[in-house]
Amino acid sequence: MKPLKVTETFWNNSVPPWDPVARSHLWVILCAYRFSGNPEGSTPLDETTLVEAAGPGCYYCEWTWEPSRVNTLCPGNLTG
Repeated sequence: MKPLKVTETFWNNSVPPWDPVARSHLWVILCAYRFSGNPEGSTPLDETTLVEAAGPGCYYCEWTWEPSRVNTLCPGNLTG
């Protein structure tokens, strides 16, 4: 995997809007990486710069993942 340059777009709005008919969870793990601050350089997104990983949890309703929730319906945005 090549290092990601700060100027590259890596978020392409690939998260679909919540569907109130399907009510499917979108289980995600969020990771935070240490960044050098140099926009001309590159920062590897790997174990050498990983600061924290949180999750898994549902992107829409923010429920923490549990085996018993795998086949449950997602209530959607709980924060309004």
